[in-house]
Amino acid sequence: MLFQNPEIFRISIVLIVQTFVLLLFFYLTFKILKRKIDITTITLSLFYIIIAFGLVLSGIFFFISTSPIGLIIYSLGAYCILFGQIFLVVFIYNILKFSQSIKSIKQISIILLFALISILLILFFPEGITISPETNYTPKFSWPFLITLYIFFTITVLLPSLIFFKRLYKLFKDRDLRKKLRFFLIGICGFFFSFYGLILFNTWQDPLFRLIWGFASFIVLPSGYLIYYGIGRGL
Repeated sequence: MLFQNPEIFRISIVLIVQTFVLLLFFYLTFKILKRKIDITTITLSLFYIIIAFGLVLSGIFFFISTSPIGLIIYSLGAYCILFGQIFLVVFIYNILKFSQSIKSIKQISIILLFALISILLILFFPEGITISPETNYTPKFSWPFLITLYIFFTITVLLPSLIFFKRLYKLFKDRDLRKKLRFFLIGICGFFFSFYGLILFNTWQDPLFRLIWGFASFIVLPSGYLIYYGIGRGL
């Protein structure tokens, strides 16, 4: 079968899924910033654009995977994909506190702290990411690395996003607005699912799972759009 060939599978993931995600994220960033530029549109745009840049680096890695700098390029791409998601948390928080005075220094401090911890995890975790002839020059994550990333992401991104969203949903009573918020929730849950799945994909080398995930990973496309459709389009 097509996806039982690791090399063809890599080509499919990089050139099909990531290309469509890149195009979508750049398009949504343009739409958001064209409409208005303020703290909320900037934070949501940074969510899309930093993750998109991470995918660009991941695509570059595909063509230089055997190069000595291949691991560095891939690690930086993985860092961007992780780091970009803190801006989704900040975006939801800014929407929640829209009518209140927001302390930018506090937000910047949180973003910088998240950035620091993320780069320490991605670049300096012992045997976290391996790319070598033994892995056929494809990224392989260790199980301790997966567990650490899962815990870190859950505590810093998933739980705060859901908590802030719950407060936001209670704040608004309009039926149409609540409907859009539900679309937004579906979008962020789908995106987080994709992130967890991507980490597992790079860790668990089971052929059946990798085949299933090859199709399931397309969920990131509607998820990314629903985040925009739910709230971002009306900013």
